Amino acid sequence: AECLELLLAWKMAHPTDSKKVAEFLKHPSSAIEFEAIRWIADQELDELLPQVNGQLTRKDLNFQTLEATLAALNTLQGKPSEGISNQANLVNLIDSDQFSENLKANLLPLVTADNQQFGPKKWQQLEQSKNEKLIRELVRTVAISTVPEANDFLFQIINNKEVSPAIRADAIAGFRVTNDAQKSVLTELTSSPDQPIREEAIRAMRFIELAAADRQALSNVSVA
Repeated sequence: AECLELLLAWKMAHPTDSKKVAEFLKHPSSAIEFEAIRWIADQELDELLPQVNGQLTRKDLNFQTLEATLAALNTLQGKPSEGISNQANLVNLIDSDQFSENLKANLLPLVTADNQQFGPKKWQQLEQSKNEKLIRELVRTVAISTVPEANDFLFQIINNKEVSPAIRADAIAGFRVTNDAQKSVLTELTSSPDQPIREEAIRAMRFIELAAADRQALSNVSVA
């Protein structure tokens, strides 16, 4: 607490002291590190750009500090309005081996769904992860994409029984049925023993044109 108070006091008294803020940036406390990065961004201390960029190579970086670092980098590079939403930076970070899969999962909601740098090839790479949080955020990101491959990817998740029922249900929620084969799969899933999958499949079928007999059968499943 004393060190944090010292940092804030020094920032107020010597706002452009880049040498001192660089010392604070090396502090082991994530709270001090966070405030040092904010100081650099607030005062636009461009000479410390290499040190701020160096933060991205740290394996112990938490999400709050990562957000501050991304925002600071954009400010120092003359793009303050982008905040943490620089798409090229986000995709590079998700590609990086430096970060944990949990940290990448936190970054995924920041990625624009139709980002051309974040397409089907990268989806397939991330899908190989065993990290449930990462896969779930990936599915949610792809679900709001308008590219044709997005629907195919969601169908792949729906059919993957190694993926958790909750994530498969998320995929169903974002999926658009375009042919009879897909309709057949969803029809089968309305009887799934997994409640999240069953409920989303039933909900999805309500928006699909069905024959009267199929509609009645769906009604019976819904009641059950």
